[in-house]
Parts: sequence; C-alpha cells; structure tokens
Amino acid sequence: MSAEYSEDRLVQQATANFFEQTLKWHSVYAYKKETFGTNGTLGRKDKREVVLTRYLRQALEKFNPGHPQQVYDDATLAFTTSNISDQLITINQKKYQLIREGILEKPYKNPEGETINPRLKVIDFQNPENNHFLIVRELSIKGSLYSKRPLPRMETSRGRRKRQS
Repeated sequence: MSAEYSEDRLVQQATANFFEQTLKWHSVYAYKKETFGTNGTLGRKDKREVVLTRYLRQALEKFNPGHPQQVYDDATLAFTTSNISDQLITINQKKYQLIREGILEKPYKNPEGETINPRLKVIDFQNPENNHFLIVRELSIKGSLYSKRPLPRMETSRGRRKRQS
C-alpha cells in the first residue's frame, strides 16, 4: 500500500486532526520519529516505558501544588509500578482506582508542624479543560520478548479478529 493510502494518512491522521482542531488536544506521531530521554518526544527513557511519566508528573504537580518533591516522586512510582503476582484485571482495577480517587501518599509534616495526608489527583474531573489531552499515533512498546505497536483490529464475519493492514 502506498503512503498516499496508508492507514495513518486515511484514518489516524484525520482522527488526530479532528481532535487537535475541534477539541484542542495535542497529537504526536511517534513511529520511527520518537526520540528518547527527558527532553525527548514524549519524555520516555526507552520503549519499555508505557506510562508517559513526564505528563503524569506535570499533572501531579499542577493539580496538587505545594508538596515536597519526594511526594511527587513516590506518587509517580506508585502509579507506574505493579505487583508482579497480580493478574492484569487486578492491575487495571488498581490503576483505575488511582485515577478516580487519587494516589494516597505517606503523611508528612509541613514547615508549620502540621501533619499532611496527601491524596494526589491525577485528573481534574471538575474542570476537564485543565487536563492535558494527548493522542500518540504509532507508539512502539518493547515487551519482554519483542517490540509491539498496537494496531487497530476489526471483526470478521465469523467473529474472529483480523488484523487490519
């Protein structure tokens, strides 16, 4: 298939343009263009990092100002790590709970000596316009065995999934 009629040009790019122009989201095309590191395209260290921690950290600091840096570090770690013995459904439920209810961090004392029990919100549900919305097209992820690029799928008439090309 020529680049002129590629899936990216016909579907993904058109969809991303709609979200950018209509809803004011941001869009990044990452396939073979992503650079890595703190100042890289998405701030990922490498392809193994699936949570965009740069944007997570920005949201934590924006929606929960005034905490020590260690609180933000711990919240980022709590969000990006999982218990290896948990099933995928359990991991997803725990992440969903952190998104909905916030990340509960260890209590600390502020300079006035008051005990602070921080619960850091990740998303501003009350004011959606305060959130940063990002579409990443063609993100490569390195799994334990090989690299993957999540691709759209469609159902065949027999109910089996067929890869779109």
